[in-house]
Amino acid sequence: MHTDGDRTHRPRAGRLDRGFTLIELLVVIAILALLVSILMPSLVQAKLLAKNVICQTNLKGVSTWATLYAQDHGEWLPHRGSPTDAQYWVELSSTDWYVKSQDEGLYKGLGTKSGTVFHCPQGVDSITPLRSSNSGNTYGLNCYLGGQKQFFGWEAPPPKMALLSAGAFWFADARAFASGGAWDFHSVLTISTAGVPSSNWPWTWEYPGRPDWQGHPGKRTNFVYGDGHVDSVDQDTFQSWTYRQIADFVAYPR
Repeated sequence: MHTDGDRTHRPRAGRLDRGFTLIELLVVIAILALLVSILMPSLVQAKLLAKNVICQTNLKGVSTWATLYAQDHGEWLPHRGSPTDAQYWVELSSTDWYVKSQDEGLYKGLGTKSGTVFHCPQGVDSITPLRSSNSGNTYGLNCYLGGQKQFFGWEAPPPKMALLSAGAFWFADARAFASGGAWDFHSVLTISTAGVPSSNWPWTWEYPGRPDWQGHPGKRTNFVYGDGHVDSVDQDTFQSWTYRQIADFVAYPR
């Protein structure tokens, strides 16, 4: 203790006049690293779940637009048309199904990767490199509900609203295909009633030789059905279904 005039100065009890030691800093850094390693998987999973919600919301939006389109066009569903390819609905139109939403401002054109209901954020982030002139759409139309007309000697029924049902999917995560060293999404989704892995499967399901893309949580594919409800199906569940279950799910003509 010392005095300075009338004031007496005493050191405060427990006061530290030094900084952290190297050991203490290393301990703090180790604790922070441990916390990050614990939280990181949860953050990654949360991000995947958020993207999945956006994808399902987008599919719901696509279904709503498609329903309104059919109501305005004599109950004809959005379909894949073509100027010349007879395997598609050339007599109905010359454009693909999603291009038909351009007048409403939904489809933004080739090369777009975000900003519309036609973009699954997980698909755009996972499928790389994506073709610079990509289709601008990451969803596929059921081949039996307007996606295709000719099938190895037989013809699909005309794509009218009467074909829609609560048990058959209408749109879903598309299949990815290689094009000029890059990738793109096909506008038509064909799922065989055989239930075996196929290159035509949605990009979110595994197929031998296909890159191990980071899909939706649980390796699930998002589908919107004819009545407008959205659901997801994992690959193992799909492969456990009977032929009849798969046939109903894909709206296979009886």
